[in-house]
Amino acid sequence: MAKDKLKNMRLAMEKDLAELFKHIREQNFGSEEELQKFLNEAVVGKKLGEILPPQKGKKSNAEKAQDLLLEAFAVAPRKGAKLAQEAIKLDPNNADAYVYLAANEKSVGKAIQYYTKGLEAGKRAIGAKDFEEFKGHFWGFHETRPFMRAKAGLASCLYLTGQVEEAINHYQEMLVLNSDDNQGIRYQLAICLVEQNKAEAFEKLYKTYQSDSSAVFQYTYALYLFKKEGSSLKSNRALKKAYETNPHVMAFLTGEKMVPDYLPDFMGRGDENEAIFCINDSGRIWQKTPGAMEWAREFYRKQK
Repeated sequence: MAKDKLKNMRLAMEKDLAELFKHIREQNFGSEEELQKFLNEAVVGKKLGEILPPQKGKKSNAEKAQDLLLEAFAVAPRKGAKLAQEAIKLDPNNADAYVYLAANEKSVGKAIQYYTKGLEAGKRAIGAKDFEEFKGHFWGFHETRPFMRAKAGLASCLYLTGQVEEAINHYQEMLVLNSDDNQGIRYQLAICLVEQNKAEAFEKLYKTYQSDSSAVFQYTYALYLFKKEGSSLKSNRALKKAYETNPHVMAFLTGEKMVPDYLPDFMGRGDENEAIFCINDSGRIWQKTPGAMEWAREFYRKQK
């Protein structure tokens, strides 16, 4: 339920930002100086309710649909699903409604269907012109985010059902659309590439984001080197660097600690929650790689 509340807050914030951007566009500024003056006088230091003019007239179907979706996150999933369906009837381009239905679907196959429809809806909502114009910086535009959420969900389900190549294609497309990778897509892509032995693609990805000190990225890099050359000076150094990034991962990876049944609501760099997420995402490929678990256990034994 805490995660639903967090999602509700994020959607509400995005809705508020959308209204703010719409209000700014309606000013028809003639120069950057006029825009800056408006921001300084009308925006800085004020609450959103003080900036936006009172809404006049009836809400559009799209606005009503978004209100229903926000309500869906505040109620039980069964009732929430009905609200999401109502939202889709009002606004067939509401991708987040499809994402909600997919996330609460027990059948992965049906979830894939919902995510696919969400992807199509999100693309329609963006429009062909803006879709091309926003490429490279997608997450910076609020109207692209439902599309990106649907694409991430679809890729994740494809991976779970063994359609790894298709998942890789979606993840790679997402990084082209948004190179800043606000969603952390590189982590899932890295795992897929290592699992599929796509060395060239993985090395390119790692080079692009090599300053990333997250546990999953560093441990996946160490595993990549182990798959490539076994227990070597380079792979051992990479594993040591990963261990220094987050030592808690090793406790879960080697079985010293049991991974909880539920993922934490939050995590911080280097903490135990991050380790749980790391194992949840990448533990499978460690177990599938011959000799990797023994290598990890031996390394961990020497650290203690």
